[in-house]
Amino acid sequence: MSFLENLGKTISGAAQTAAKKSGEMVEITKINMTIGSEEDKIEKIQLQMGKKVYDSAVAGTPISLDDFKDGCNEITERFSTIKDLKSKILEVKSIKLCTSCGVELEKEVQFCNKCGSKQEVVVAEAPAAEAGPVCPKCNAPLAADAGFCGSCGEKLK
Repeated sequence: MSFLENLGKTISGAAQTAAKKSGEMVEITKINMTIGSEEDKIEKIQLQMGKKVYDSAVAGTPISLDDFKDGCNEITERFSTIKDLKSKILEVKSIKLCTSCGVELEKEVQFCNKCGSKQEVVVAEAPAAEAGPVCPKCNAPLAADAGFCGSCGEKLK
């Protein structure tokens, strides 16, 4: 292969990586905006509940916890939605959280670099569209021009 062909492939690869990262950032931004909206709705419900308590206190009328059941259920649902959205961000970023201390880790990490806790290894599945050569020994994805497997070190033909 000539120098110009290699340079072209390098530039093309860099452009594809930049486009992918840009798409990820857009998706993460949208998810974060949705999280912010959910948090605003929670705050609004809490303010309404507080107003109800205040109005009852001023009027001298008794208040029942049943008066807050619907608001509490809605807040719980919204917190659940926020949790799901935060999990989606982790998926987009291809990371996981340490099960002990909560620090962000690469999915393949077996031990937390902050607290040392053993982690469940999450096997990242490559999209079918990106299927390419794989190692005959461990089935790890390979670069087209790889001489050795980056996962197990197997020499390739």
